[in-house]
Amino acid sequence: MADAKPTVFSIPVQRAFADALAAGLIARYADGALGLAQGLIILPSNRARSAVQAAFVRAGGTGLLMPRLAVIGDADLDESVALALDPIDESDAIPPAIDALKRRLMLAGLIEKHVPAGEDPITGAAAFQLAEGLGRVIDQLYYEEIAPARLADIESALGDLAGHWQASWRRLSLLVDQWPKLLAATGHIDRADRRNRLLARVTKGWRVAPPARFVVAAGVTTAAPAIARLLRTVADLTDGMVVLPGLDLGMAGEEWEALGPVQADPEKPGERPLETHPQYHLKLLLGRMGVSRGEVQPWDATSEFDGPDARAPFTSLLFAPAAYTARWQQAGDLGPGITGVTAAVFADDGQEAQGIALMMRHALEKPARTAALVTPDRALATRVAAALARWDISVDDSAGQPLGQTPPGALLLALAEFAAA
Repeated sequence: MADAKPTVFSIPVQRAFADALAAGLIARYADGALGLAQGLIILPSNRARSAVQAAFVRAGGTGLLMPRLAVIGDADLDESVALALDPIDESDAIPPAIDALKRRLMLAGLIEKHVPAGEDPITGAAAFQLAEGLGRVIDQLYYEEIAPARLADIESALGDLAGHWQASWRRLSLLVDQWPKLLAATGHIDRADRRNRLLARVTKGWRVAPPARFVVAAGVTTAAPAIARLLRTVADLTDGMVVLPGLDLGMAGEEWEALGPVQADPEKPGERPLETHPQYHLKLLLGRMGVSRGEVQPWDATSEFDGPDARAPFTSLLFAPAAYTARWQQAGDLGPGITGVTAAVFADDGQEAQGIALMMRHALEKPARTAALVTPDRALATRVAAALARWDISVDDSAGQPLGQTPPGALLLALAEFAAA
């Protein structure tokens, strides 16, 4: 299996990913009563699972038995990976993950305990809020498989920092170093740690004994090393494949290289990748999988929900790295690529939110039509949701809701404030 060419596809950006995926898998595996039902599809989130389920329903016609769908990116990883393991190896039991709320309370207590000399004590709500950020740092260290001891190496690479930054860094290093000892006493492990262990067990198991059914990893863009190793294993299976969303196969080689290295070059310490470019994380994922862009094949299946094919080169041109935007002048006619695209300019943030809400409300006038807002601006998303609520329209925010804004979280913050008073 190790010497076989990896099977990796990409669904172009202009196609409806879930519908094109369903159409392609039905064409490949729907022969026989249980053709699809014998397979497994690995997806990045519960939202993706819902979209793929709906796509199979639309494409199924008179009905079909769908493959099993496993989610590896959401908090319910335990159940999803349990489906993928057949059977689970109980001889290598993995400790349970600590409850999220209990973990945050323990981190808050750790923060309260380790206050540098000469600084005011941190208690109550302040410690509870800082615990959320500390938890994210710990999770990110697990995702990137960075040992806490390496923080000392990072500190030396940062050079001379202001005194308050040095104090903050030393405190962070101390907290990250003390947390595993505190957690071990409970018999639990971090959810991110458990996630990595489960993924490693699946990867090892499939390398030793490949599954008899087909396995498809679709829509996964996370470049975490544990996930990259699993995807490479899937791509190497005899009846396995990885399907990426929107990899730009038409991007010029020099532009692809301009996205930056996927690994830091010690001889070029100042060279930084274009991490904000939409193709960079796909490049990072391919790099960690050990797959070149030239080995990725275009997905041939389509659906009735796809956009025009001219949308792909237009999108590629739109997101060209800054050094190559001069090519916009030679772009030619962009009309076919922006069919159905409308630009709107608003005077202020309030008008922008109201305008977007009106457009989304108008979309509901047509049966079976959907609308989505894609934005990195959380304030704008909140305003739009509030505007839609005036029409009794409840939106599903994929970014979630901060714990402090939920009723239980608000109660905990109030109790912490009261205790600190």
